Amino acid sequence: MSIINKANTKKILLQLADEHRPNQFNRVSKRLLDHIEMQQQLMLISIVKRHRSKGQTLCEADTMFSRN
Repeated sequence: MSIINKANTKKILLQLADEHRPNQFNRVSKRLLDHIEMQQQLMLISIVKRHRSKGQTLCEADTMFSRN
């Protein structure tokens, strides 16, 4: 099961490429999408491991993204 929406990810990457490097890219490789998916998986694992054992809800305040 894929954890990212590959069609949307590809669309966003191509939009960003067009904004930042116009007329240079028109395709996204499967290898890049697989890499992004692996990075997402690792981030999710990290969030779960770093979360406090208190409570039943995973929340932003207990992750590396918190602004404490």
